[in-house]
Amino acid sequence: PGTLVGSTFYMSPEQIQSGRDVDARSDLFSLAVVLYRSLTGARPFGGQPADALASILFEEPRAPSKIDPRLPAELDAFFERALAKRPSERFQSIDDMEQAFAEAVEDRARVSTTRTIGGDGPPPGTAP
Repeated sequence: PGTLVGSTFYMSPEQIQSGRDVDARSDLFSLAVVLYRSLTGARPFGGQPADALASILFEEPRAPSKIDPRLPAELDAFFERALAKRPSERFQSIDDMEQAFAEAVEDRARVSTTRTIGGDGPPPGTAP
């Protein structure tokens, strides 16, 4: 009791606040942090660990499309929900989260961005 356990930058608001119920939606929040960082190269809640805790509780993260304009705007809405402060406002299951993510990136997934492994040039069949 009274001790925070977890990786500071990936903790959900309910993990930070003592006395609140923690369930699978907390794990979905943490997964959303990993996805956000993977797509943008930045943490949604930054700063030093103590600042990050306050940010998780009281601030909204920057929209991913503001960090990288190549990201579809649909991801902004996805992360707004995935990183909601209240568990009831987040995705309620991994299936719901997976479907929403797929829908958010659907149009972009159709565009091939494959590169040759070990190569620095453009994908095969494209002009340099």
